[in-house]
Amino acid sequence: MVDRPKILAELLARLTGGLPNTAKPSTVALIGAGGFGKTTLAIQALNAPEILERFPGGAWWTRLGQNATGPALAAKVNDIYARISGRRALVTDPEQAGLELGDMLDRCLPTLLVIDDVWHAGQLSPFLSGGDRCTRLVTTRVRDALRGDVWPMRVDEMSSEETGRLITHGVHLALDAAETEHLVRTVGRWPLLASLVNAQLRIRTDRGAAPHEAAEAVLSVLREHGPSGIDEQDPPGIDEHQARARAVRLTIEAGLRLLGSDLSDRFLELGIFPEDTDIHRDVLALLWGRTAGLSSAQTAAACAEFAALSLVADAREKPPLIRLHDVIRDYARAELGVRQADIHEVLLEAAANTLPSEDDNTAWWKIPVRAEYWWQHLVHHMAQAQQPQPLEALVTEPRWMLARLHAYGPAAVESDLTHSTSLLGPRLRHLIAQNAHLLAPCQPSHALSCTLLARLEAVPSIDTTPGWAGLGHPYLRPHWLLPDHVSHAVLRTLSGHRGAVRGCAFHPGGTILATSGEDGLGLLWDIRDGRQLHVLDPGGQVPLRACAFHPDGTLLLTVGHGGTARLWHVASAEPAGELIGHHGIVHTAAFSPDGTLAVTGGADRTVRIWRLPSKERAHVLRGHPGAVLDCAISPDGNVLATVGGDRSVRLWHLSSGEPYDELRPDDPARLTACAFSADGHLLASGDADGAVRLWDWASGRQVNGAMSGHEAVTACDFSPADPLLAAVGTGGQSAWLWNRMTRQETRIAHGTGKGSQSWACAYSPDGSQLATGDQDGSVRLWNPYASAIAHDILGRRRAMDAVVFTPDGTALVTTNVGGSTSIWNASEGGLLTELDTHARPGTPCAVSPDGRHLGVVDDDGTAGIYERTTGARLHRLADPAYDIGACTFTCDGGYLVTGGSRGTITLWRVADGQAVGQFSAGTSFITACCFSPNGTLFATAHVGGVNVWDWATRSQLRTHFGTLRAIPTCAFSPDGMLLAVAGEDRSVRFWRATSGKRGRKVIRYPTGLPSCAFNPVSGLLATAGHDGTITVWDLDDDTKPVAGTRVALPVGGCAWSPEGHRLAAAGQAGLYLFDFVQRNSR
Repeated sequence: MVDRPKILAELLARLTGGLPNTAKPSTVALIGAGGFGKTTLAIQALNAPEILERFPGGAWWTRLGQNATGPALAAKVNDIYARISGRRALVTDPEQAGLELGDMLDRCLPTLLVIDDVWHAGQLSPFLSGGDRCTRLVTTRVRDALRGDVWPMRVDEMSSEETGRLITHGVHLALDAAETEHLVRTVGRWPLLASLVNAQLRIRTDRGAAPHEAAEAVLSVLREHGPSGIDEQDPPGIDEHQARARAVRLTIEAGLRLLGSDLSDRFLELGIFPEDTDIHRDVLALLWGRTAGLSSAQTAAACAEFAALSLVADAREKPPLIRLHDVIRDYARAELGVRQADIHEVLLEAAANTLPSEDDNTAWWKIPVRAEYWWQHLVHHMAQAQQPQPLEALVTEPRWMLARLHAYGPAAVESDLTHSTSLLGPRLRHLIAQNAHLLAPCQPSHALSCTLLARLEAVPSIDTTPGWAGLGHPYLRPHWLLPDHVSHAVLRTLSGHRGAVRGCAFHPGGTILATSGEDGLGLLWDIRDGRQLHVLDPGGQVPLRACAFHPDGTLLLTVGHGGTARLWHVASAEPAGELIGHHGIVHTAAFSPDGTLAVTGGADRTVRIWRLPSKERAHVLRGHPGAVLDCAISPDGNVLATVGGDRSVRLWHLSSGEPYDELRPDDPARLTACAFSADGHLLASGDADGAVRLWDWASGRQVNGAMSGHEAVTACDFSPADPLLAAVGTGGQSAWLWNRMTRQETRIAHGTGKGSQSWACAYSPDGSQLATGDQDGSVRLWNPYASAIAHDILGRRRAMDAVVFTPDGTALVTTNVGGSTSIWNASEGGLLTELDTHARPGTPCAVSPDGRHLGVVDDDGTAGIYERTTGARLHRLADPAYDIGACTFTCDGGYLVTGGSRGTITLWRVADGQAVGQFSAGTSFITACCFSPNGTLFATAHVGGVNVWDWATRSQLRTHFGTLRAIPTCAFSPDGMLLAVAGEDRSVRFWRATSGKRGRKVIRYPTGLPSCAFNPVSGLLATAGHDGTITVWDLDDDTKPVAGTRVALPVGGCAWSPEGHRLAAAGQAGLYLFDFVQRNSR
């Protein structure tokens, strides 16, 4: 390596802000052809003292290469995230991974991020999100790969002096000045070629050649074909790049002749290895042992020979590996030609012989953990070996997927699946992308495997049994299909907004989606790969509402708070002007089909029509007594429809602004949305009561209508390709489709019930996709022809917050969000009985020991005793002096015990519902109660602690304190010696029931409210939490987690079956049931 002090000094000054009268740029780019030393300069900069001082957050390096795209690029981003933060990001989309990285960099000290070998703008984009205190250093040979505020630095030829020093470095007999100058001119001051020439000079002089003889031997190769020899005599099309390539080829070949044919062949075989990869010597020993019978020692000697000739860019002993410069790798690949596939196959056979076989296939998932090269590049070698069937079997093998997931995260699994050529591959990729946020490490470590295997159960063509069998640990396997499986209608989820998404619109070309959000940003997305193309940020974080594309696709209009109505150039994301006139919030925007007019409507009760491109106001339409919430223009551009708080649809002549008609529903509610059909014959309106109506607007007649299932409709849109109408809103499912011809309803996704909210929807121009904007900041792209109803297995997909087994284990009883109570078949999951109750949220039902009766605490402070088989209420239990908060049956089943306000505990006789006894536990409201298995102890939980009673004497034995919040769950261990309580302080605590001493370590949850239940046979404890984790703990082994899984939505309650082999959980997505398979750890 020869220093280039001038360009290095300039680079350091730019990175540290050391240039006078200039600001430190956020991104510096080194631009130049391959082999000109860009990477070398970046390495030198990273090791400079001023860089270490300027960036206390550290300097971090990633190398991309030409093939880093899609999930493979996301994996590169996730790797940087993991190295800086210590934990791996889970997203598989590069742009979303970049957003995660940017958010994390925003919380770091000033950081330098080096992105080496960038080939196109799409690769660089994820690394530029956020991170205002992060400086980026980019190396690239493609100037067009750079976007935005970048300070470019050209890295070209070395100076003649630098070239001369590099050529003669280490040559023990000095060349004279004339010979050196001749070599410099012939080499053309190209660092890579100069390094190759230097290596040959050293080798030749070390072998006894005189300096001038060594120089002449090299010159004879380069004299005719070197990069400096281009002149008018060269054939047409020969440029400097091609001349350099010829010179490299000739110089390499001259060096290989010094090695002999055997080593030359070994060198060419290096061309099969991926670009920018550390090639481990043990891998080379496998290959060369097969192709040439080389031993490990001979392999090491060959690598040393290649390093001496500068044929490898990096050769290390600790760890023993080499790396090829991509220019030299290209030469080796070209020389191998069609032989490449054969060499890949030889290497794979050698590696396969080191592993066991299962079912006549190589068990690649048993590659040793330390064999990092194979974990990262096995798929590459299989693809290049042109072995489609083994490759397909590998990337869709659950055990391989599990191993890759544990080592490299979901992005690596999705990247592998891009090599699948079957119909299964895209489905699995879709599944991984949908569930990547769940595939994070959890307790215990093999719970991650359980989480993925549970998702794969939804793919009928995948056999997950070997994956489960190979775990070697206790595990939770779904007894039936998980209720939270993401609908296959979801094509992609886009994350970028930090607040509700209030508007979305498709570009006329169909490949770009615009979204507008309450974070004040407009975002442009490439829907083909989910990349974020541009951020439209007017500053000030003023919330946006709607957005609309101009018909020619060149402009985007965004509207929002503060009278905001801005135009943007789509190609550059630069502002294109403002439409000034509104006061307050501007809710809606649209363009006329010919693009000559824009329409806006807002909280100032006006609709404004603007001429384009002048941006002059053409008309102000008044008449709505309240805010104008939505507008739509007929396809022929003649009629404008607007809706607002006056419970009517107003129609206007668009050209003149004069009123045309007014449409009033028979049962009016505040109208919130409107849209014209593609043929212009129909107009749809949506209202605050969740109704959608269709109008023959020309006649003013309502022709159809339906309830959308939403509490309120917030947006609607017609498909341009078929008779489908989509609506979104608050509550209910995320999107509702209605076929106006057949009047058939379709749900393409479920929301989370009450509180679920979508604000915007739009069809793509060809009708193949539907975009929705949601309250949580997500943008979802849907296949409108795929229904999610199939996932509503037997009705179990409803929000629940508590569950118990019946004593015989044949049924499950759930307390549902909304107050109803359901009884389910515990084997097949079918609904047996629905009870018309108003159950208190989060409070589980009580089941009598004989299974005949249920006790339910209602939200009005009363309780009820119900017959299980019929669902009929037998007795209403009420005491005007206090409210009931919890209940449980006595062990003989003759009484229901309730606890509630003022610490009151009451015994109710099941036979007649009469209160037969009462005592007090103090003044706090009782939130949970339970009996020990033998019935001798009774526990009541309240804010601040738990009381334990001797049931026979009704005397209080102990009061346990340890939490200052409510305790919704308490449970005795099977032997009655240990009491567990789960509290709103996000913990599960333990006490010795009779002594009052603390028992076992506290289990803490990161968020929300946990629940807990003891296995009645083994004494293992199950916990479930709002973070979606379900965990089984061995309390006798230092509270060690022994099994677990993660589900998509919060879980509110859990319960073991009487025999201890099944675990049920009730959550926001519905009812889960797992088989608990207990094994000895390996």
